[in-house]
Amino acid sequence: MNQTFTFILLISLAFWLPAASADSLDRALAAYAEHDIEKAVAILDNLATNDDKHALMYLVKFQMRSGSAKKALRATKRLIKKYPDDPDAHHAYGLANLTMMSEVSVFRFVSMAKQAKAGWEKAVELDPDHLNGLYALFSYYANAPKIGGGDIEQARLLQARMADIDMGYGYLALGVLQTKAEQFEEAEAAFIETTKIMDTAGAYFALAQFYLEQEQFSKALDAISNFSTKSADFWDPHASMEYLVVARAQAGLGHIEAAEAAAETGLTMKPGKRMRNFFEQTLKEL
Repeated sequence: MNQTFTFILLISLAFWLPAASADSLDRALAAYAEHDIEKAVAILDNLATNDDKHALMYLVKFQMRSGSAKKALRATKRLIKKYPDDPDAHHAYGLANLTMMSEVSVFRFVSMAKQAKAGWEKAVELDPDHLNGLYALFSYYANAPKIGGGDIEQARLLQARMADIDMGYGYLALGVLQTKAEQFEEAEAAFIETTKIMDTAGAYFALAQFYLEQEQFSKALDAISNFSTKSADFWDPHASMEYLVVARAQAGLGHIEAAEAAAETGLTMKPGKRMRNFFEQTLKEL
């Protein structure tokens, strides 16, 4: 499994917003649910004219999902300017910088990584119990190369800190650490505990992703079958990711037609550029 793909998806968990400007926001969310990202973004652009926090936050999310990384980064800068003491704004800024990392030259890559990390650090500074910021920092330290700031000891400290706040996040981070240490039975148990506590789409995605990496394809299919039946937190993976897991698991089992069908279905859901590349690469490998 591509490390960038893993890093991006692992950090994308558990952040929900109350409804605002209900009628128009509902129309934007309905358009997004129907995979009409252009309409959703147009509605949110209008709602965000006065820098409404919730409209801006959804706009950032949808722009990142659609591959409009530069626009998402600009929107997070508006968020921070308008809401400088809001940890969610800084967390989103970190994610937007992370998204930009796949679009910049190697000379800017390290700079964008540092800005992403700074955003998450600011979120945690403003709210020491901000789980999204803590998990993003954990993922950075656990997955980044040492030369890029990776630090497994810092990752372990953050895992313990999250476990004290929320056991779901604690087990999720523990599963990542145990996987990296090749303690695969313990990692599986940790990811299963995550699904029991969190019971969200993202938690089952993390478990399915673990099984894919271990080439336990039948278990990956069992785990991802829960994805669409569970509630999705704000930063959980795009709905098309269920079909990417299915495609790769079916391919691993030698079921080529089923893999092709799953990948084609995922593409009809109009994932963003980065995720679309994963689907297209999967089809090429079949």
